[in-house]
Amino acid sequence: MIMEEKITAWIARDKDETVCIFLDKPEKGQSSWYNHPNGEFAIINESCGDLFGFSNVQWEDEEPTKIELTIKICK
Repeated sequence: MIMEEKITAWIARDKDETVCIFLDKPEKGQSSWYNHPNGEFAIINESCGDLFGFSNVQWEDEEPTKIELTIKICK
């Protein structure tokens, strides 16, 4: 049985080229994007970020990019 869940998230690239996905909208700091201390996020390294189609997400962006993810849960 496969269940699907769609979630809205935010993606941004840090100054050091690290790509992160946040569940809550992050804010841009001096060299990285961040959200409140209890915020959840995932890190995608530089090469994987571009591999997954996020090459258009750049440090120079003023705002993070809003995305919709589909999560498939196989049971």
